[in-house]
Amino acid sequence: MAFDFLSLAIFIWNFGCMGMLAMHWKAPLRVLQGYHIIISALLALVFIKYLPPWTLWTVLGVIALWGMVKNIPYIHVYKSISSKFAQP
Repeated sequence: MAFDFLSLAIFIWNFGCMGMLAMHWKAPLRVLQGYHIIISALLALVFIKYLPPWTLWTVLGVIALWGMVKNIPYIHVYKSISSKFAQP
C-alpha cells in the first residue's frame, strides 16, 4: 500500500490527536485500551532498536520497582480485608 508524505502526515496527526482526546476526555474503553497498546508497542520498538540492551533492562527494572513501591501503602488494606474474610 503506497502512501505519499501528506497522507502519512495527516494519518499520524489524526492518530495522535484522537489518542490524546481518548486519554483526556470521553472515549469508549476499548478505544483507550487499543491506543495504549499501540503506543506501548511503538515505544518498545524504539527502545529495542535505538537504545543499548542495558538501558532496556534498566527501564524494565525501574518500572517493576516503581510498581512495587507504589503499592506499599495499600498492603495494610489488603491484609485487613483478607483477615475479615478468612475461614476460621
